[in-house]
Amino acid sequence: ATINRRKEDIDSPFKCWYNAMLPPKLVDNAVKFFNLRLDGSTHAKRKTTRGEVVRFFSMMGAICLSPGVPLDKCWQQTRGPKDCYPPLAMGQFGMGKNRFELFRQLAGKMYALNAADIDISNDWRFSEMPVEVFNEHMTEVVSPSWNMGADESMSWTDIPEMSERKEPDRIPHASFVPRKPKPRGAELE
Repeated sequence: ATINRRKEDIDSPFKCWYNAMLPPKLVDNAVKFFNLRLDGSTHAKRKTTRGEVVRFFSMMGAICLSPGVPLDKCWQQTRGPKDCYPPLAMGQFGMGKNRFELFRQLAGKMYALNAADIDISNDWRFSEMPVEVFNEHMTEVVSPSWNMGADESMSWTDIPEMSERKEPDRIPHASFVPRKPKPRGAELE
């Protein structure tokens, strides 16, 4: 595969993340959607900026690289007696745990506030914009080679009203795989 960016724009991990992997349109849309829900009434609910949203997505990426660390421990400053690695100490990067958690919740709400603007017949209505923006960006940035293949993933869900059913519904690519630890979810290939 080839990354369609100038070499100097991707010569460090952060530059590669910022200039190639993080879709600018996703950041701009996140600022717009987050600010629709942040009313500015308190310091905690202050409006956000593009830089703060880039920081949030960057921290999400960093946390993903430490899958064994529970989210609530990512801001821990000192090493615990049973810890194999030093703490992530995410607070040193300019975003507190509460603000990060608020943004994490808002990231799942990047859709219209007005119920009339939401197409209830579209199963992808709550995740369509980030997926479309990401796919559009990756089509521009990455030129696959002849040996690049797709991977498969199972994203589990535990929707309460589905607990009695064997066949999940109302989610795209719904699957039920009994051998999986979390058998209900969306299988993506």
